[in-house]
Amino acid sequence: MAERRSIVLVSLILLALSLGLFTSGRFAFGSAPSPASAPLKNVLILYDSAGDSGWRGKLYGICLQNLLGHFQVAVESKPVETYLEGEAEKFDVIFYIGAVYENKLPEPFRKDVLKTDKTVCWLGHNLWQIAWGEDKKPSGKFENRFGFRFGGNSSSAFSLVLYRGYAFTRRSVNPGLGLVTLTDTNLARELATCLCPEPHSETPYVVRGRKFWYVADVPFAYVTMSDRYLVFADLLHDVLGIDHERKLRALVRIEDVHGLASPEKLVEIADLLQAEGVPFSVAVIPVFQDPRGVYNYRQPQTLPLSKNKKLVSALKYMVERGGEIVLHGYTHQWRDQPNPKSGVSAEDYEFFRVRLDAGGRQILEGPVPEDSLEWVGERVGKALLELKAAGFNPVAWETPHYLASELDNRYFGRYFKLMVHRGIYFVDDGGTLRFSNQFFPYLIENDYYGQRIAPENLYCYASSAYMGEPPSTVPAMLYQARLNQAVRDGWASFFFHWYQDTRVLKELVQGLKNMGYEFVSLSSLAK
Repeated sequence: MAERRSIVLVSLILLALSLGLFTSGRFAFGSAPSPASAPLKNVLILYDSAGDSGWRGKLYGICLQNLLGHFQVAVESKPVETYLEGEAEKFDVIFYIGAVYENKLPEPFRKDVLKTDKTVCWLGHNLWQIAWGEDKKPSGKFENRFGFRFGGNSSSAFSLVLYRGYAFTRRSVNPGLGLVTLTDTNLARELATCLCPEPHSETPYVVRGRKFWYVADVPFAYVTMSDRYLVFADLLHDVLGIDHERKLRALVRIEDVHGLASPEKLVEIADLLQAEGVPFSVAVIPVFQDPRGVYNYRQPQTLPLSKNKKLVSALKYMVERGGEIVLHGYTHQWRDQPNPKSGVSAEDYEFFRVRLDAGGRQILEGPVPEDSLEWVGERVGKALLELKAAGFNPVAWETPHYLASELDNRYFGRYFKLMVHRGIYFVDDGGTLRFSNQFFPYLIENDYYGQRIAPENLYCYASSAYMGEPPSTVPAMLYQARLNQAVRDGWASFFFHWYQDTRVLKELVQGLKNMGYEFVSLSSLAK
């Protein structure tokens, strides 16, 4: 049995190679990745790891590493507690993530930050440990060098961040905001401002003094799609000294197309987008499964794409009019049981176990029991075979509901040229999975898992709460797109379910075009 499965797996890999889906030089387990361009900068990420909330530092470090994947840099990441004297001099840029309040920083790190000529970017807590003297009062040495003073933390509800004429949100549940005051405007500049509406007060959110940058909180905590996280994403260009051309592009994806999708509806969508001159992608689930007959009078139902001639014809019609196929899992569900809802394709998770608590909230339990390289490889291979049998080749992979194990994600990153989804990243906190669902305002060349990820930052149109997200209306999505214009090479990327009102799709597309966004094909991002 094991020998037969190995033969099947090898056959599936060879098929995918023939389709050009795997990255050149990445076709065998354990093979070296393709040569990359030499990094422009070497970056060190240091994060707090001590105490009960030390997991936050590692998770935020992963989030920062992901954003840095937009740039041509080499990244090393480690706990600040392991910092060695003089280590900063080996790097061009050093980030410190102050995720744990009052975490005692190593003396070599504190000394090196004050004397190095390298770029340092300090996020969040513990600035007092270099900005104050032993008497816990502002230090003249720090102020004279960097041109600003640290005044402690505020517990006020600073709920807005102003940057480049845009107002970004900042959730009030965030921990205390660092308060700074410019003391020498010849040395220091305020680049973004935090605002507390009631009672009105302002304080710098991002300050640069010489080559020292200070961000008054950790921008990866409590992130929303209109968040000050976007401010940091843009300013990374300046911190790193690596600029990108200001260019606003857009992507639209038609989501969850499976065996029960309406061919007539797909044709209608294709005609609309072609008339607008908009290239698009279509996320296809190759095999529809309803193992308990939830929508089929309690009779189990399996619908392979290749057996549905009308649906295949409609998809080919979409491709002829500018559509590109995205492989959206194999069945987009797991086994014959709820995971966590119905067990039906497009409603449940495929690569991860999820349950609902008494309040209906989703609880992530961990990878499916059979998770392994062989299992995920065979599942992806079967999906490719079914898609090929229907006459299609995908340009990208989309993980069902974005959620899979680290093993699975590294597999996807190694074997597919491009992903189009959000990233979900984990750390183990003593047996408890802590995670971040991270969206990106621009292309990520290489994330923590080794994936090349197309941006998907406006989420989707949803008139009611969807997948734990609040309702997402046309005005809300266009508002978020306008905020993304503050990111110099920002995108506006969303998905739209095939069964929804196409008048809404038209309104979204025209609204983005009116803002100056140019829709491009997904394949234009694939190497």
